Amino acid sequence: MKIMHLADFHLDSAFSGFDRAAADTRRAELRECFIRAMKIARERGVDLILIPGDLFDTPFCTSATRRAVFGAIKDAGCPVVIAPGNHDYYNKNGTYADKDLPENAFVFTSGELGRFDFDDLGISVLGYAFTSDRYEENPLINEVPLSNDNINVLCAHTEIGVNFSKYAPMSAQAISKNGFVYAALGHVHIKGEPLKIGGSVIAYSGFPQGRSFDELGEGGAYIVDIDRKTKRVELDRIVLSTMTYEALRVDITSLSNDEDVIREIERVALARGYGENVALRVYLVGSIPSDYSPNINRILGDPAFARLLLLQIKNECIQGFDLEYLEKDLTVRGEVYRQLLPLLNSEDENERKKASLALKFALAALDKRELSLD
Repeated sequence: MKIMHLADFHLDSAFSGFDRAAADTRRAELRECFIRAMKIARERGVDLILIPGDLFDTPFCTSATRRAVFGAIKDAGCPVVIAPGNHDYYNKNGTYADKDLPENAFVFTSGELGRFDFDDLGISVLGYAFTSDRYEENPLINEVPLSNDNINVLCAHTEIGVNFSKYAPMSAQAISKNGFVYAALGHVHIKGEPLKIGGSVIAYSGFPQGRSFDELGEGGAYIVDIDRKTKRVELDRIVLSTMTYEALRVDITSLSNDEDVIREIERVALARGYGENVALRVYLVGSIPSDYSPNINRILGDPAFARLLLLQIKNECIQGFDLEYLEKDLTVRGEVYRQLLPLLNSEDENERKKASLALKFALAALDKRELSLD
């Protein structure tokens, strides 16, 4: 038995980082991404599609999106089960209550745990709907209406492992304890590794196509193969995205003019093969002379980057300090730098900013120099 598991499209997203025309293009691409997913499901002989929430960015959608989504679901050629999430929560006047919803779409409409039985497939899907933008109870805390005859799978928009979450908190252990062979989850956009607990496989499908620099790299979905006899679960990751958001840290230590910075960014970006389907954010890092500050607008406007879908640049350089010298410095100055180094190299942009500011103030204090917050 083959199941397609995908979630968190957020169709009709605002795309506020783009101008109006580009935002319209991004929204159209997301719709095409969903249509492509439904075509792949049909081509791969998928028996059932599970969408655990946030298919849309709000409970309502534009007429263009409604036509595209309803048509794609109808053409999928198999049942499509949807568990509305915190963004596209069920509303009696919303998209999921539309009279033209295809007959092969099965939507949970209550906050109570419910079940759709597909006896011809030998599978039952349990799930629930967000009916507002939050769901603070554990959906599995009461009796779980499992099928005694079919394989039971869970289709749920949830944040597992966070006890006081506003998004249907539950635990992986509870999912396993209740006997779900597979749990198709939505809400967490970074998919991570599927969990295997007891007889259960638990997975977030992640974002299907990135919408911002919080969603880096390729997006996709899972094809889930469940053996009816052994209940063995195998996952096959498929790529759905046609464009990606990417981030690079480019070290411009000792560079002192915009032209050299442009060439270094270009060299690193070209080495990665980034082109017209990439929205790129570059973090400039390293130590630069105190009398040079990169002109971001000048760099962004260089023709070398016209091929990119989008380019953003964030300057995180430290001016006026020799970082290689500081790393070897045996005085307090060097120790301050070494203590801050893990944070200066953190994946978290805010942590890097704080660490950089802390280093500037610490070194200024040690040198008995005044340093303005500005």
